Amino acid sequence: MIGAIVVVGLVAAMSSAIATLNNWAVARKFPGLTYNLSPDTPLDIYVRVTCYRLVAKLFYYQSLVFWWLLVLLIGVELAMAGWDLYRSTR
Repeated sequence: MIGAIVVVGLVAAMSSAIATLNNWAVARKFPGLTYNLSPDTPLDIYVRVTCYRLVAKLFYYQSLVFWWLLVLLIGVELAMAGWDLYRSTR
């Protein structure tokens, strides 16, 4: 159970880091880009930014799921430890 907690924690941290780095990369590579389509900006830039943001959202939601799974695993581990302590004192 401890191994699962460690692995899920590492995957959650890695997913959060990838989402954060992706957001920083989009903000740095395309500063001030809005979704107001102008004839001066090529359409492929909008497509690339949309793909980057989609990947960032994917990793963000994935990290949210892993963080909640980590909280659930820690809660189960604490509940099991409490139950063992309760049973050993009876």
